[in-house]
Amino acid sequence: MNFLLLNTLIFFAITQLVAEEMYPVYITGGVPISEYTLFANSGWDGNWYVGSNTCWIKKFYRQDIPFNKEDFVKSYIGVKLGRAKTQPRHNAPPWEKEVIDGNIYIGISSTPAWKSSQRYFLCSIKDIPTEGDWENAITTTAEARWFYTEVPLESIFTDSDLWVCLYSNTPYLNSASSSPIVAGGWRERAQQDITVWLNNEINCAPPINPENSLKTPIRAFDPAIVIKLIPAGSDKIKIELKIASITEGRKNTDEKVFYITSLTPNIERVWMEISKDATSWKRISKFVYTQPYVFSLDIPQVPQDIQGDFYIRFAANDIFENTGYTSTVQLNITRTTSPQPNSSQTSPKKKRSTIK
Repeated sequence: MNFLLLNTLIFFAITQLVAEEMYPVYITGGVPISEYTLFANSGWDGNWYVGSNTCWIKKFYRQDIPFNKEDFVKSYIGVKLGRAKTQPRHNAPPWEKEVIDGNIYIGISSTPAWKSSQRYFLCSIKDIPTEGDWENAITTTAEARWFYTEVPLESIFTDSDLWVCLYSNTPYLNSASSSPIVAGGWRERAQQDITVWLNNEINCAPPINPENSLKTPIRAFDPAIVIKLIPAGSDKIKIELKIASITEGRKNTDEKVFYITSLTPNIERVWMEISKDATSWKRISKFVYTQPYVFSLDIPQVPQDIQGDFYIRFAANDIFENTGYTSTVQLNITRTTSPQPNSSQTSPKKKRSTIK
């Protein structure tokens, strides 16, 4: 057997073994992480929206983090979100909706007050699965999903309790009819020691005065706000991601369909990226969280500033927040050009945009 091939196989075998033996540490505050199934999928939303006038506050006791900082390389705050809202697209059929977009932030502090340096961008609302429509078929609905943002290890491993907040800085996200919903889970029994509050007196920023930041205590349910710790060594895992095949899509279109496979376990999500120069990349797809990892590409998905050759690749995150990529695929787009107004051509031949 070729020596280089043998070394490669050994490397991937060791990588897979490490990936299977390690696992992140999830600190939830009491509810198993798999049981945050309320509010953010369907049915009654409990008015648990994340907006510019509401701030969710959750306390984590220091004794609930019985670990050593040296055992971890990174730390994240995670929130499970769903039911982003949509609105009709201008001059479009009623089933063509657009997301009411905005930004979601978290903060972490040793007191229930958060300076600007203690606030972190969590996600764009356009990435959150949307709520369904009773009258129209829309394509952006899905199960609520976890979103994570990295915070310094030093902010987790302190001598004090931790206070995490969740809010939006987008002014028009101010009700359950315009904002996404944070998932919740049942507590085993009515909470005696309150660790969750809702402050509905903010204005696009979390409280800065700890003396009056805690407003309404939440007893029966726990919001899906967690801490994720990444064990040392897991950051060395290499994600092996490949394009298994490329097929033609629907008839009478230039749609291409890509089938992606991973040789690495514990993949959390996969997405598609595009580039004009194979150097600067932009995500152009929704996240796909479960197999099969299948993506379609058609003319409307290619940004208008791309003409001629362009490149496609696929990326993945694993549960350790490592990122890996496939090899690139070169394609070409030819866009329709309209005839000049003063052209002498009386009956120009109609052209259509194509991808090949």
